[in-house]
Amino acid sequence: MEKRVLIALILLGFLLFYISDSDQHETREANVTRVIDGDTVVLGSGERVRLMGIDTTEIGEECSEEATWWLTDKINGSEIEMEVMGEDIYDRTLAYIFKGDLHISKELVEEGLAYTYYFDPDERYIEELVETERRAIEENRGCLWSKTVKDSEDVLHACDTEDHISEVSLVKGVVEEVNYGDGITYLNFEDEYPNNCFTAIVWDSYRDRFPEGKEIYEDRRIVVEGLVTEYQGDPQVEIRDPAQIETLN
Repeated sequence: MEKRVLIALILLGFLLFYISDSDQHETREANVTRVIDGDTVVLGSGERVRLMGIDTTEIGEECSEEATWWLTDKINGSEIEMEVMGEDIYDRTLAYIFKGDLHISKELVEEGLAYTYYFDPDERYIEELVETERRAIEENRGCLWSKTVKDSEDVLHACDTEDHISEVSLVKGVVEEVNYGDGITYLNFEDEYPNNCFTAIVWDSYRDRFPEGKEIYEDRRIVVEGLVTEYQGDPQVEIRDPAQIETLN
Protein backbone atom coordinates (compact mmCIF):
# COMPACT_ATOMS: atom_id res chain seq x y z
CA MET A 1 0.00 0.00 0.00
CA GLU A 2 2.88 2.38 0.78
CA LYS A 3 4.14 1.95 -2.76
CA ARG A 4 0.73 2.76 -4.19
CA VAL A 5 0.36 5.86 -2.04
CA LEU A 6 3.73 7.07 -3.30
CA ILE A 7 2.69 6.46 -6.91
CA ALA A 8 -0.52 8.35 -6.37
CA LEU A 9 1.20 11.28 -4.67
CA ILE A 10 3.76 11.61 -7.45
CA LEU A 11 1.19 11.47 -10.21
CA LEU A 12 -1.24 13.68 -8.33
CA GLY A 13 1.51 16.21 -7.79
CA PHE A 14 2.09 16.28 -11.52
CA LEU A 15 -1.58 16.96 -12.10
CA LEU A 16 -1.80 19.64 -9.45
CA PHE A 17 1.06 21.84 -10.59
CA TYR A 18 -1.42 23.58 -12.88
CA ILE A 19 -3.10 26.77 -11.73
CA SER A 20 -5.81 28.42 -13.80
CA ASP A 21 -8.33 31.18 -13.23
CA SER A 22 -11.27 30.34 -15.50
CA ASP A 23 -12.86 33.75 -14.82
CA GLN A 24 -10.01 35.66 -16.42
CA HIS A 25 -9.53 34.13 -19.86
CA GLU A 26 -7.74 36.32 -22.35
CA THR A 27 -7.33 36.15 -26.12
CA ARG A 28 -4.23 37.67 -27.68
CA GLU A 29 -1.81 37.33 -30.56
CA ALA A 30 1.87 36.47 -30.27
CA ASN A 31 4.88 35.21 -32.19
CA VAL A 32 6.50 31.83 -31.46
CA THR A 33 10.30 32.01 -31.51
CA ARG A 34 11.22 28.60 -30.07
CA VAL A 35 9.68 25.19 -29.49
CA ILE A 36 10.95 23.50 -26.33
CA ASP A 37 9.09 20.22 -26.76
CA GLY A 38 5.78 18.89 -28.04
CA ASP A 39 3.64 20.92 -25.66
CA THR A 40 5.74 23.95 -24.64
CA VAL A 41 6.85 26.97 -26.68
CA VAL A 42 8.57 30.32 -26.15
CA LEU A 43 7.21 33.62 -27.48
CA GLY A 44 9.12 36.61 -28.80
CA SER A 45 8.65 38.29 -25.43
CA GLY A 46 10.44 35.40 -23.73
CA GLU A 47 7.17 34.14 -22.26
CA ARG A 48 6.90 30.35 -22.01
CA VAL A 49 3.55 28.82 -22.95
CA ARG A 50 2.26 25.34 -22.03
CA LEU A 51 -0.42 24.05 -24.40
CA MET A 52 -3.71 23.24 -22.71
CA GLY A 53 -5.71 20.04 -23.07
CA ILE A 54 -2.81 17.78 -24.04
CA ASP A 55 0.35 16.10 -22.85
CA THR A 56 3.19 14.79 -24.98
CA THR A 57 5.84 12.30 -23.94
CA GLU A 58 8.88 13.65 -22.12
CA ILE A 59 12.21 14.39 -23.80
CA GLY A 60 14.03 11.07 -24.20
CA GLU A 61 10.82 9.05 -24.35
CA GLU A 62 9.45 7.57 -27.56
CA CYS A 63 7.41 10.00 -29.68
CA SER A 64 8.84 13.11 -27.99
CA GLU A 65 10.99 14.04 -30.98
CA GLU A 66 8.14 13.48 -33.44
CA ALA A 67 5.83 15.78 -31.48
CA THR A 68 8.52 18.45 -31.17
CA TRP A 69 9.30 18.32 -34.89
CA TRP A 70 5.63 18.58 -35.80
CA LEU A 71 5.05 21.55 -33.52
CA THR A 72 8.21 23.26 -34.77
CA ASP A 73 7.13 22.84 -38.38
CA LYS A 74 3.63 24.16 -37.71
CA ILE A 75 4.18 27.23 -35.55
CA ASN A 76 7.84 28.08 -34.95
CA GLY A 77 8.44 31.59 -36.29
CA SER A 78 4.70 32.08 -36.83
CA GLU A 79 2.06 34.47 -35.60
CA ILE A 80 -0.48 32.66 -33.42
CA GLU A 81 -3.59 33.41 -31.43
CA MET A 82 -3.80 32.25 -27.83
CA GLU A 83 -6.72 31.65 -25.51
CA VAL A 84 -4.97 32.21 -22.20
CA MET A 85 -6.40 30.24 -19.27
CA GLY A 86 -3.93 31.15 -16.51
CA GLU A 87 -0.42 30.15 -15.48
CA ASP A 88 1.28 27.38 -13.55
CA ILE A 89 3.66 27.40 -10.60
CA TYR A 90 6.59 27.49 -13.04
CA ASP A 91 5.33 30.85 -14.37
CA ARG A 92 4.38 29.31 -17.70
CA THR A 93 1.32 30.68 -19.43
CA LEU A 94 -1.40 28.04 -19.93
CA ALA A 95 -3.15 28.52 -23.26
CA TYR A 96 -4.86 26.98 -26.24
CA ILE A 97 -2.96 27.96 -29.36
CA PHE A 98 -4.46 28.53 -32.79
CA LYS A 99 -2.79 29.22 -36.13
CA GLY A 100 -5.46 30.29 -38.56
CA ASP A 101 -8.08 27.53 -38.49
CA LEU A 102 -5.73 25.05 -36.83
CA HIS A 103 -6.41 24.20 -33.20
CA ILE A 104 -2.88 23.08 -32.34
CA SER A 105 -3.75 20.88 -29.34
CA LYS A 106 -6.41 19.07 -31.34
CA GLU A 107 -4.09 18.63 -34.33
CA LEU A 108 -1.38 17.05 -32.15
CA VAL A 109 -3.94 14.60 -30.75
CA GLU A 110 -5.33 13.88 -34.22
CA GLU A 111 -1.83 13.15 -35.53
CA GLY A 112 -1.28 10.59 -32.77
CA LEU A 113 1.47 12.70 -31.18
CA ALA A 114 -0.23 13.84 -27.95
CA TYR A 115 -2.57 12.51 -25.29
CA THR A 116 -5.58 14.37 -23.98
CA TYR A 117 -4.87 15.80 -20.55
CA TYR A 118 -7.50 17.17 -18.18
CA PHE A 119 -6.30 20.31 -16.49
CA ASP A 120 -8.65 22.96 -17.87
CA PRO A 121 -11.27 23.85 -15.24
CA ASP A 122 -13.88 24.95 -17.77
CA GLU A 123 -13.27 21.91 -20.04
CA ARG A 124 -14.30 23.92 -23.07
CA TYR A 125 -12.50 21.70 -25.56
CA ILE A 126 -12.23 18.43 -23.62
CA GLU A 127 -15.10 16.58 -25.31
CA GLU A 128 -13.73 17.49 -28.75
CA LEU A 129 -10.22 16.36 -27.77
CA VAL A 130 -11.48 13.09 -26.27
CA GLU A 131 -13.39 12.21 -29.45
CA THR A 132 -10.33 13.08 -31.53
CA GLU A 133 -8.08 10.92 -29.38
CA ARG A 134 -10.42 7.94 -29.61
CA ARG A 135 -10.40 8.15 -33.42
CA ALA A 136 -6.61 8.39 -33.44
CA ILE A 137 -6.33 5.25 -31.29
CA GLU A 138 -8.87 3.28 -33.30
CA GLU A 139 -7.25 4.28 -36.60
CA ASN A 140 -3.68 3.62 -35.37
CA ARG A 141 -2.51 7.13 -36.14
CA GLY A 142 0.92 8.53 -35.50
CA CYS A 143 3.78 7.54 -33.26
CA LEU A 144 1.63 6.88 -30.19
CA TRP A 145 -0.90 4.54 -31.78
CA SER A 146 0.70 3.05 -34.91
CA LYS A 147 1.27 -0.45 -33.53
CA THR A 148 -1.44 -3.06 -33.94
CA VAL A 149 -2.18 -6.42 -32.36
CA LYS A 150 -2.04 -7.98 -35.82
CA ASP A 151 1.68 -7.24 -35.86
CA SER A 152 2.43 -10.04 -33.42
CA GLU A 153 6.16 -9.23 -33.24
CA ASP A 154 5.23 -5.88 -31.66
CA VAL A 155 3.30 -7.42 -28.75
CA LEU A 156 5.23 -7.82 -25.50
CA HIS A 157 4.30 -10.18 -22.72
CA ALA A 158 3.50 -8.26 -19.54
CA CYS A 159 6.45 -9.79 -17.70
CA ASP A 160 8.89 -8.80 -20.46
CA THR A 161 8.29 -5.04 -20.33
CA GLU A 162 11.08 -4.02 -17.95
CA ASP A 163 13.51 -3.64 -20.86
CA HIS A 164 11.09 -1.40 -22.78
CA ILE A 165 10.72 1.57 -20.43
CA SER A 166 10.02 4.86 -22.29
CA GLU A 167 8.82 2.93 -25.34
CA VAL A 168 5.32 2.95 -26.81
CA SER A 169 4.32 -0.69 -26.72
CA LEU A 170 1.57 -3.27 -27.00
CA VAL A 171 1.51 -5.38 -23.84
CA LYS A 172 -0.47 -8.59 -23.38
CA GLY A 173 -1.28 -10.68 -20.37
CA VAL A 174 -3.98 -11.85 -17.98
CA VAL A 175 -5.48 -9.32 -15.58
CA GLU A 176 -5.43 -11.31 -12.36
CA GLU A 177 -6.78 -8.51 -10.18
CA VAL A 178 -8.48 -5.12 -10.42
CA ASN A 179 -7.84 -2.86 -7.42
CA TYR A 180 -8.84 0.68 -6.58
CA GLY A 181 -7.15 3.24 -4.35
CA ASP A 182 -5.94 6.83 -4.16
CA GLY A 183 -8.01 7.88 -7.17
CA ILE A 184 -6.51 5.20 -9.42
CA THR A 185 -7.75 1.84 -10.71
CA TYR A 186 -4.99 -0.77 -10.99
CA LEU A 187 -5.18 -3.65 -13.47
CA ASN A 188 -2.58 -6.09 -12.16
CA PHE A 189 -1.17 -8.53 -14.71
CA GLU A 190 -0.16 -12.17 -14.21
CA ASP A 191 -0.51 -12.11 -10.41
CA GLU A 192 -2.15 -10.18 -7.61
CA TYR A 193 -0.46 -7.16 -6.05
CA PRO A 194 2.36 -6.99 -4.96
CA ASN A 195 3.53 -10.00 -7.00
CA ASN A 196 2.23 -8.75 -10.36
CA CYS A 197 4.85 -8.08 -13.02
CA PHE A 198 3.01 -5.22 -14.78
CA THR A 199 0.19 -2.77 -14.09
CA ALA A 200 -2.18 -0.76 -16.25
CA ILE A 201 -3.45 2.29 -14.37
CA VAL A 202 -6.60 4.34 -14.97
CA TRP A 203 -7.00 7.72 -13.29
CA ASP A 204 -10.43 8.64 -11.92
CA SER A 205 -10.45 11.67 -14.24
CA TYR A 206 -10.90 9.22 -17.13
CA ARG A 207 -13.65 7.14 -15.50
CA ASP A 208 -16.39 8.64 -17.67
CA ARG A 209 -14.69 7.06 -20.67
CA PHE A 210 -15.27 3.58 -19.18
CA PRO A 211 -19.07 3.29 -18.98
CA GLU A 212 -18.88 -0.49 -18.44
CA GLY A 213 -16.37 -0.11 -15.61
CA LYS A 214 -12.87 -1.57 -15.38
CA GLU A 215 -13.88 -4.77 -13.58
CA ILE A 216 -14.90 -6.31 -16.91
CA TYR A 217 -11.19 -6.90 -17.58
CA GLU A 218 -10.57 -9.03 -14.49
CA ASP A 219 -9.56 -12.62 -15.32
CA ARG A 220 -9.39 -11.69 -19.00
CA ARG A 221 -6.44 -11.87 -21.37
CA ILE A 222 -6.03 -8.43 -22.87
CA VAL A 223 -3.63 -6.27 -24.86
CA VAL A 224 -3.01 -2.67 -23.77
CA GLU A 225 -1.33 0.03 -25.82
CA GLY A 226 0.62 2.95 -24.43
CA LEU A 227 3.88 4.38 -23.16
CA VAL A 228 5.65 2.03 -20.75
CA THR A 229 6.89 3.91 -17.69
CA GLU A 230 8.14 2.71 -14.34
CA TYR A 231 8.01 3.41 -10.64
CA GLN A 232 10.79 1.93 -8.53
CA GLY A 233 11.53 -0.54 -11.30
CA ASP A 234 7.94 -1.71 -11.81
CA PRO A 235 6.62 -1.19 -15.37
CA GLN A 236 3.20 0.30 -16.03
CA VAL A 237 1.06 1.88 -18.74
CA GLU A 238 -1.50 4.63 -18.22
CA ILE A 239 -4.87 3.93 -19.85
CA ARG A 240 -7.00 6.90 -20.86
CA ASP A 241 -9.57 5.25 -23.10
CA PRO A 242 -11.07 1.77 -23.67
CA ALA A 243 -9.79 1.98 -27.24
CA GLN A 244 -6.31 1.30 -25.76
CA ILE A 245 -7.50 -2.14 -24.63
CA GLU A 246 -8.27 -5.19 -26.74
CA THR A 247 -9.76 -8.27 -25.11
CA LEU A 248 -8.37 -11.56 -26.43
CA ASN A 249 -10.75 -13.95 -24.63
